[in-house]
Amino acid sequence: MSNSGRSFDADYIFKVAVVGDGAVGKTSLILRYTQGSFNTNYIRTIGAQFSKYDLTAKTGEKVRLFLWDIAGQDSFTFMRPTFFSGSKTCIAVFDVTNENTFTNLQTWIDDIHKYCGTDIPVVLFGNKVDLVNDKYANPKIEAFLKANNVIGFYLTSAKTGTNVTQAFEAIINELLKLVSTK
Repeated sequence: MSNSGRSFDADYIFKVAVVGDGAVGKTSLILRYTQGSFNTNYIRTIGAQFSKYDLTAKTGEKVRLFLWDIAGQDSFTFMRPTFFSGSKTCIAVFDVTNENTFTNLQTWIDDIHKYCGTDIPVVLFGNKVDLVNDKYANPKIEAFLKANNVIGFYLTSAKTGTNVTQAFEAIINELLKLVSTK
């Protein structure tokens, strides 16, 4: 990993849209992955937040990720076309302790497909698994994954780090597979 400000000559640059309702942990997941930390104070994203993260994949390719974290509140809906434009993949996040955030994912996925096409890889994160003692079961998940062509589902915890790195690595591997087949 290389985010020290030194020159980084990326082999690939990917824009990753991170979406979901407010307070599901989008910003915290990005912070956990890019900086290995967690902030216990909730700070609402106003508009959008952008993070750059440079890494060397297990395959040796140098990858630069631009992680776009849009505010989940309805008042920022107007930003979605610009926000999604150019995204190579999307992470859709819901809070496993709040069923409404799962239900609302359909709207997020519909917007992703509307602005990016139906072939954009979408990965689903069920976040805050630490609050349910790492046990979470939702019978609707499998049907949702199939109906929306979601390529992966991970139960994560930004607080403890559970599955965060593994989920992001899987996304990077999928992106590298996509560019190698084109």
